[in-house]
Amino acid sequence: MAEIRQHRDDLLAAMGSATLQSNSSAWLAQLISADALLVLSGAVLTSYVGITGLIRRMSFDRCLPIFLSFTNRWRETNHFIIIGFFLVTSLLHFIVRGNLESLAGVYTMSFLSVMSLFAVGNMILKYKRSTLPRKIYASWPHVVLGFLLVFVGLIGEIILNLAHIKFFILYFGITFLIVMLMFSRNRVLKLLIYFGGPRRWQEMLNQQYKRIEDRPMLFFTRTDDPSVLNKAILYVRENELTNFLKICHVYENENQIPAMLETNVKFLDKQYPKLCIDLLLIKGQFDPPTVKRLSEQLDIPTNFMFITCPAG
Repeated sequence: MAEIRQHRDDLLAAMGSATLQSNSSAWLAQLISADALLVLSGAVLTSYVGITGLIRRMSFDRCLPIFLSFTNRWRETNHFIIIGFFLVTSLLHFIVRGNLESLAGVYTMSFLSVMSLFAVGNMILKYKRSTLPRKIYASWPHVVLGFLLVFVGLIGEIILNLAHIKFFILYFGITFLIVMLMFSRNRVLKLLIYFGGPRRWQEMLNQQYKRIEDRPMLFFTRTDDPSVLNKAILYVRENELTNFLKICHVYENENQIPAMLETNVKFLDKQYPKLCIDLLLIKGQFDPPTVKRLSEQLDIPTNFMFITCPAG
C-alpha cells in the first residue's frame, strides 16, 4: 500500500516498470504514459464537445444567456462557450491549488449527481407522462434501485471527502443562481426599471423586456377540446416568458378542421386578456418538413413549439 500511495499519480507506469524488472523496462512505462496522455486528451476533447452542446441547448431554451450560442464567422464555433468552459475549469484548478484528489472528488460528485438526476427524471416522466411511447421500458423497481445505488455512492463520496464538497457547492450554487435568474429575468428587469436610472439605460431595459415577452410560443393541436387548449394556455402562462401564443392546426382536407376550434380559441382569448392568442390553420401534413417551414416563416424556433403528450 505504501508503494501504491507513492506512485498514485503514475501507478500504471510504475506497474509496467515493476513487471519487466529489467534495465530496458523504462520503455513500457513511457508507452503507458503516452497512452494515458492520448486517452486523457480524448476525454478533454469529449468534454468540450459535450459542454458545447449542453450550453447551446440551454441557451436556446432560455435557461442561460443567449449570447453563449453565438458563433464566430470564421469557424462557426461557439467561442463564448469554449473560452468560458476553459476559464471555469482553469479557475477550479487554481482554487484547489492543483490538488488532484480535490479535482477528482469534485468530478466524482458531479458525475454521481448527474447519474442520480437521470433516475429522478425517469421517475418524473413515469408519473407525469406514463402514456409517452418509448422503445425501452424500465420498471419502477429497477429505476428506484438504480437511484438508491447511485445516491448511496454519492453520500459515501461526500463522507469520505467532506472537504471537497465546498468546491462542488460553490460551482453548483453559482450555476443554479444563474439559471434561476434567467427564469425570473422579467421580474429582475421590472425591478431595475422600477428603480430607474439614466434615460438610455431605461430605454435599453424596456427594449429587452419587450423583446423577451414578444417572442411567441406555438402549440400544435388536433382537437377543439377546450380543456386541452386551456391546459396549453396555462402551461404558457405558468412556465414561459411570453405574452403571445399561436395555436396551430395542420389539416389535409378542410372537413378535417374541428368544428368548434375557432369558436373555442376566440372564447379562450377573451378569458386571458394578458395573453394574445392567435389561431393558425395550415394545409398540409403534420411532419418535420412542415414544422421546419413554419419555424422559418413565423420566425419561431422549433424548441418554442410544443404538442400534447402522445398516447402510447
